[in-house]
Amino acid sequence: MQTKAAHSLQARTSEHQWTREHWCNFGTVLLGMWLIATAVSSNYQSVLLERSDLICGALLLAFGLISNKVPALRWLSAITGTWLLFAPLIFWAPTSVSYTNDTLVGTLAIILSFAIPGVPGTNNDTESGAESPRGWSYNPSSWSQRIPLIALALIGFFLARYMAAYQLGHVDSSWDPFLGDSTERVLKSEVSKAFPVSDAGLGAASYIIDAIAGLIGGIRRWRTMPWMVLLFGLLVIPPGIVSIILVVLQPIGVGAWCSLCLLASIVMLIMVPMTVDEVIATVQYLRQAKRAGLPFWRTLFAGGPELQRSKQQPVLAVVNDSAPHVGSATSPSSISIPAGIGLAAIVGAWLMLSPVFLKTTSTALLDIYIISALAITFSFIAFAEVCRSVRLLNILLGIALIVSPFIMTGFSQPSTINAIVCGIALSILSLRKGRIRESYANWNQFII
Repeated sequence: MQTKAAHSLQARTSEHQWTREHWCNFGTVLLGMWLIATAVSSNYQSVLLERSDLICGALLLAFGLISNKVPALRWLSAITGTWLLFAPLIFWAPTSVSYTNDTLVGTLAIILSFAIPGVPGTNNDTESGAESPRGWSYNPSSWSQRIPLIALALIGFFLARYMAAYQLGHVDSSWDPFLGDSTERVLKSEVSKAFPVSDAGLGAASYIIDAIAGLIGGIRRWRTMPWMVLLFGLLVIPPGIVSIILVVLQPIGVGAWCSLCLLASIVMLIMVPMTVDEVIATVQYLRQAKRAGLPFWRTLFAGGPELQRSKQQPVLAVVNDSAPHVGSATSPSSISIPAGIGLAAIVGAWLMLSPVFLKTTSTALLDIYIISALAITFSFIAFAEVCRSVRLLNILLGIALIVSPFIMTGFSQPSTINAIVCGIALSILSLRKGRIRESYANWNQFII
């Protein structure tokens, strides 16, 4: 009786999955038709971009029609959608219509290829088994963990998209809420012009890809889609760390601050500690799977089973969930802000602003801005319990800050006192790790 019910449930699940894929493929067909119609009926003012859209429209149309029989072609639809996100930047889209159209169609093409129907080649069976990684007190892949990340990525996208419109000439001015024309000066600076494409546009494409990557996969993707989790980490963690450092160097390289650039970088930096725990859980699972005798590369790209220990050997219960499943239980948060680390971030922020109020010449500015940027970055990363040990790097920064006035020129008496006081404060505030509320299996030993 149970076997019959199980077969019935599996049949209904397979039918539901086929219907979902069918409608997503039909949506891809519509996107292709829309892109072709727009390219021939709108004045793109760019022959190359118009031809690109015509080709991409034809590809989406063909892939959508054939994907019902060859699901693997959805990979090509996703690649075409990714090209559409960057094509207006490569060809410097002269009109906002072409840029907006390509961004919208490209985003929807990727969502219809991966996010809704699931990644081709993965098993879309009914979810079962433990949600949380073994030894963890919560699930880092739950929707309560990922939805805030997606929301932040969308905020960053709209900020960067607005600045890209100014760089591409679609709007005549760029609004700055605090610093007048500073944003315009930065966006039109020689530093920005050194990029072959709009650097703000690259940021916008990066943010929207982050948002889409956050949507792909179910609540167990830490083991069912390891490659996606690792890719998501690569898309968020390195750019988040680098972006804040590049932005705070604007006063030196350009001579002005860009409020919108700084805000977008802060958004990316906040995303970093919210991403690391899922990456760590995935790496842990890959190591456990390898020790259990599972092939590494297959597990990395195709996902793996739930590993359950018995008295004799690990028992492998194959489970997968490449498609999103909303409705998982709300999980605890791995982000907390201990008083010491929070104050260390404030010290870093004050240090960054201090040259405005204290007499600090250009010789010392580079040192001050780099140390302050790193202090803020390390403090934000340490908000994640799995990365709490990163706060200890602030102690080294504090020591460097104390020593700097004595080995470098350009420090006035007020700025010297400020550097020493901030260095001492940064070191002391970074000593205590604060309370660790969650459990992370064998990663707990690295939280010191």
